[in-house]
Amino acid sequence: MSVNRRTTDWQRTPSLFLAIALFLTAISGCGPGEQSDLVQVNSVPVSLNITTPQSVTASSTPRNSFWATFQRWLSPTEAWAANLSDIVALVVEVTGPGIPSPIKVTEPITGATGGQSIPIVLDVPVGQDRVFTVSALNAANVRIFQGQSTRITLSPGEGATADIQIADIAIRITTTSLPGGTVGIAYSATGQAERVNGAVGWAIIQGQLPSGLTLNGSTGVIAGTPATVGTFNFTVRATDSSALFDDQELSIVIAAQLTITTTGLRSGTVGAGYSEPLQTAGAIGVVNWRLATGSIPLGLNISQAGVISGIPTTAGTSTFTVRATDTAGRTDDQNLSITINPSPTITTAQLPRGFVGSEYNVTEGGSGFQLEASGGVSPYTWSIVEGQLPPLLSFSSAGVISGTPRCSPNSNLRFETFSATYRVQDNNNVIGEKQLSLEIQCFFDPPG
Repeated sequence: MSVNRRTTDWQRTPSLFLAIALFLTAISGCGPGEQSDLVQVNSVPVSLNITTPQSVTASSTPRNSFWATFQRWLSPTEAWAANLSDIVALVVEVTGPGIPSPIKVTEPITGATGGQSIPIVLDVPVGQDRVFTVSALNAANVRIFQGQSTRITLSPGEGATADIQIADIAIRITTTSLPGGTVGIAYSATGQAERVNGAVGWAIIQGQLPSGLTLNGSTGVIAGTPATVGTFNFTVRATDSSALFDDQELSIVIAAQLTITTTGLRSGTVGAGYSEPLQTAGAIGVVNWRLATGSIPLGLNISQAGVISGIPTTAGTSTFTVRATDTAGRTDDQNLSITINPSPTITTAQLPRGFVGSEYNVTEGGSGFQLEASGGVSPYTWSIVEGQLPPLLSFSSAGVISGTPRCSPNSNLRFETFSATYRVQDNNNVIGEKQLSLEIQCFFDPPG
């Protein structure tokens, strides 16, 4: 298929014939190095050398012609809107001094296929500053590929070279990723596109945005307050005033709010090692902790990893606020308090007297006798570390002396005293000790 346009008086005007053969190839077609028969033109030779981007490749050619291969080329960072099937016409233009209006020829193309060769012949007057432009048009009569040479001089009888770089000029979305968001926190991100003609309209053509977010069709801004946690995949389309468009797959990850889940801390004991970790939910990456307000008990500190530890030195209750910050810069505060108890102390002043043959302490209305303590952190654990109880009495870990006592064998004493050192240990393994004596009445005086 060819179109030849020549003036009837071309012999009277020095001119050059520019023979251009464009070799169109789809991805499935021939490679860029393949060629069909060249168009032979009896004229002063002109060579057009092509430098092309990724979306267009060129093969080496002899003089009098150039070959350009148009193909869709996708890479992880580029999405070309123009396809081989989008091309409906090729336009070659020549401009320069002495050329009142551009010399132009348009060649319609229907169903462009790989390997198709289309020769176009132009009459170009010789002279200085000649510029060659090659364009490929789509159905909207918009250039989707274009290349232009530098200014060159055409002289009768001499060859010339025009360097042309062909580029895809269709709209392209440059936004390839979107920032994550957090449930309940305002979100905003803007889609960007280049190579646009006029205003750009934006739309979601597949998938969906996170609940609570919307896309502004005029500005490309995705905004709102996310309401649901998850990863949301969708495809956005940008369309310019020429009806050219580009699609881009995107995703938004919505995380839960960063929340400190520790709402209370266990009590400590003066002199006892203390360690309590702080916990969060919904964190992104690493969480760093610090004391925001107040003060923690003397002897304790809070680490960046969120552990309150140390050996408290002073009894009392401390109230303070901790702050957690995750890798995404989100923060949360929590009011907490720690009570530090004094070391445990046995408060029982003395043990009641026991009687041989009678259950111990029944006169007090109970079965056995409970030792008392204060301070420390319950539960307490009791023991005897030195001395002994009267025979047949026992001392439980709950601090109860019970049983039916008797005196030592062969004892002829009316009263026998048994001394022992009693120990109380609190839940933080801090101990308190006290020596107490228990008197047993071995026998009664006979009636008088």
